[in-house]
Amino acid sequence: MFQLSDSDLDEVLQRVRATSKSQTEAEPLRFSVQLYDAPENPQATDQAVVQRVARRFDLAVTCGPLFENSPDMAMFRLLEIPGVQGVERADQFDLARAIWGLLDARTVEPDLQDDYYDLASLLRGAKSTETNVLAFCEADDTQRPDERNWAIAKTRFADAWAYSTKQGRKAKGEGSSVFLADTGLVANHGELPANALKHSCAKNLIEPNQLPVDPMASGFNKGHGTATGSVIASPVDGEVTGAAPEASLVPIRCIETVARVGQLNVARAIDQARVCGGHVVNMSLGGLFSWTLKEAVKKAREAHIILVAAAGNCVGLVVWPARFDDVLAVAGTNDGDEPWVGSCRGPAVDISAPAEFVLHADAKAGSNATSVGQGTSFAAALTAAAAACWLSHHGRDELMAGLRADQRLQELFRAAITESSRKVTTLPACEFGAGVLDAKQLLETEVASLSVGKSQCDGESDAAQVVSLFDQDHRDLLGAIAKTAANDRASLIELSCIGLDRARNQAFPGRSDRPIQRLSIGLQMSLGEAATNTLRGQ
Repeated sequence: MFQLSDSDLDEVLQRVRATSKSQTEAEPLRFSVQLYDAPENPQATDQAVVQRVARRFDLAVTCGPLFENSPDMAMFRLLEIPGVQGVERADQFDLARAIWGLLDARTVEPDLQDDYYDLASLLRGAKSTETNVLAFCEADDTQRPDERNWAIAKTRFADAWAYSTKQGRKAKGEGSSVFLADTGLVANHGELPANALKHSCAKNLIEPNQLPVDPMASGFNKGHGTATGSVIASPVDGEVTGAAPEASLVPIRCIETVARVGQLNVARAIDQARVCGGHVVNMSLGGLFSWTLKEAVKKAREAHIILVAAAGNCVGLVVWPARFDDVLAVAGTNDGDEPWVGSCRGPAVDISAPAEFVLHADAKAGSNATSVGQGTSFAAALTAAAAACWLSHHGRDELMAGLRADQRLQELFRAAITESSRKVTTLPACEFGAGVLDAKQLLETEVASLSVGKSQCDGESDAAQVVSLFDQDHRDLLGAIAKTAANDRASLIELSCIGLDRARNQAFPGRSDRPIQRLSIGLQMSLGEAATNTLRGQ
């Protein structure tokens, strides 16, 4: 791994110090530091980390556990530098690289302070309103189906509930829990379960020690968790038909914007579900590759949690966490079983579900308001609800009892949902998964007959996942990127940034006024001068 020279690091630190603010004015810079082993004495380890980093950086530093109540995740420490704001992305990556070398850590990653993927800022001359910023990658309003609740009918959830009842099984997700990693819920909306905010495992990771209430005050996706939560578990007497209305909905407020750059709070949300013995985690969000997120996903999968994530919107390429093999990636379709125009797609997708004009609770319009919306967020929510119904129907303990020692519920559910999906010719092969979600067929599929394995379309390594974000026709540049991804782990997350930068620019042709950002010094060293110059010019 390339290390910065003292002079290069001092140059970075000089820029960081120039952003100094009072600690009450600025969110701290945050880094996930993964040690090689869980510390025997965490307090002494944290003190040693603080001492070494503070001495070299000449900045205030704090260190503590990243994951609460998780002894088996104690190797992850949260290092914070308070009192700075607006630090450039490249400098955050160079700081991470320097910390990595100072501590001889397994991984170090920044929880990026960056609004680079705030879609409202990407359209030259566009008004910064949430109603028009995505118009170019959404279906036109003239294509709206006559039936507002078409998505729930198309996926046959009512038939699935009736089938479970007829078989004498639990129905509608009864006995299952769905953890909602999202913006939180608004209080007292009629299309949400009454006591979800007060669930013993509900958590607010943004405003600690408060209920996971979405304040509707900041972020690009105000009310997003209320919308996806209603799709999953709106009460049976509501206007929105929740796909698993008897499931326990457990909100984890971990984001304010669904296009995530830093992923640490998402990882913490997943671990909260694991610590609480959750059954399903829905992640209607996405962004960069993350070592910390990958480990949280791995631990949750080992605990037999079913992990569902949106493939992503408007940038074409499947984002993380959906891109991880251990997560079920869901793309979006319309009422004609055709691709939703804004859906990300590719070999990482496992299944598709409705994402166009999906009926949901609208927190921005009032305490009982509903509307229709678009996005793979809704496709993921419907799939997570299907997982809850599947667990309810078969019994989670019974399903686990039938697994081999090397199998997990995630793989069994993946096999069941792909086998039972409705096969259509209107979706491109290896871009929209096995087919379209069919809840009734999912429950009718015999578990004993399933062949548990990976799709022929997935299975990339971490480095290969990142490299696949880049065009395959520029061989010299691709070769340098592949070599860097394979040999310089400290560059992997920044490369995923740049890959999504390029996808974003291609998805916003003629509209984006933001070129690819400055590359970190460490990445430039790793790529070499020729590749760096080529990448800068794109």
